[in-house]
Amino acid sequence: MVGVTVGLFLLLWFADRWPTVSFLIAFYFLASVIVYLLNVVLLSKVLGDILSRERSLILLILNIAQVMVIFAIFYRWKLPNLGFWEALIDAVFVFGTVSLPLEIERGAKPFAAFQTAIDFMLLAVFLAHFVGGLGRDKAKDPPTPAAKP
Repeated sequence: MVGVTVGLFLLLWFADRWPTVSFLIAFYFLASVIVYLLNVVLLSKVLGDILSRERSLILLILNIAQVMVIFAIFYRWKLPNLGFWEALIDAVFVFGTVSLPLEIERGAKPFAAFQTAIDFMLLAVFLAHFVGGLGRDKAKDPPTPAAKP
């Protein structure tokens, strides 16, 4: 997971040299993130609760970083004059739905809309999976003995 994130940052750095290759590799990793999220939702019904909430939180953070870098690569592919930092900052703004940067609005609006949809899906899956298990933890704990007067 960390290796993929680092690899995506390197791919973003060199996206101006190999724009189409960068786009295709980033698209592949975006598809794998989506498939992974769907597996979390579907397999949790079959395999049961998550093993570690901390691990899930770390994976969410890495998935968010990956999605932002992937869309920064998409923005650099669509808008070749966009630099490394500008593309990354624009992807962060769109992730936080803080704003739609002017250069994105002019040439890559469909990518921004797609990023917003993926971001909401990512957060919804995490919240449903993470928060949905909070009540189940208490049900598994044995009852505490009542204090004697």
